[in-house]
Amino acid sequence: MKYSCIIPIYNEESRIGNVLEQIVQIKKISEIICIDDGSTDNSSKLVKEKYPQVKIIRHERNLGKTAAILTGLKYVKSESVLLLDSDLINLKFEEIDNAFSYFEKNRLDCLLFNTAPMNYIDRLLRRLFRFLLLVAGSRIINKQCLIEALNSKTLGSYQLEIAQNKYLMENNKNVAYIDISAKDVSKIDKIGFLRGWQDELKMWRQIITYAGLLFFIKQSLFFCKNKVF
Repeated sequence: MKYSCIIPIYNEESRIGNVLEQIVQIKKISEIICIDDGSTDNSSKLVKEKYPQVKIIRHERNLGKTAAILTGLKYVKSESVLLLDSDLINLKFEEIDNAFSYFEKNRLDCLLFNTAPMNYIDRLLRRLFRFLLLVAGSRIINKQCLIEALNSKTLGSYQLEIAQNKYLMENNKNVAYIDISAKDVSKIDKIGFLRGWQDELKMWRQIITYAGLLFFIKQSLFFCKNKVF
């Protein structure tokens, strides 16, 4: 089974190379599609020069992560898609390779990646609030499920994952999660304390308002309960 990989990029010149260095080693990935969502740094240039096997598509202005994924979907040829964040640290190709095996063995429609905590505060919050797992941007998902989830309504920049979760949950799809060693970079570390918190609040407001507080609670209690090892 072969997979397509979509990676949205926005000003990740210092990190995207670390992600691609791992992904290009995975034989099950037949195509890697990077969407430069209006970066003002040299992200596109770096990808073109160092990874010529990667397809790079550029938005002239920043349209948001959801728009970037929708653009990437136009070029996807495989039946299942690996969605990856471009800012992952300590990503290991062996873990992604194993995740593909679990995805196939368990006949999953979606496999969420539970990244490692960024710090002790993040670790504590994850123990207290399970819903933090469910907003994982990195996952393997059936292409048709992804298309139908994202075509259901107009989505905000931070509603990409909740839209997928809602579709998967309402259609009784087979979903699980897996732990990986990679870590995300917090918005505060990337864009500063004030703007970082503003973005965090904007994100959670969009997530909760997408389908209402009741669905958000229901998702937190019942969605994606199975862990694969």
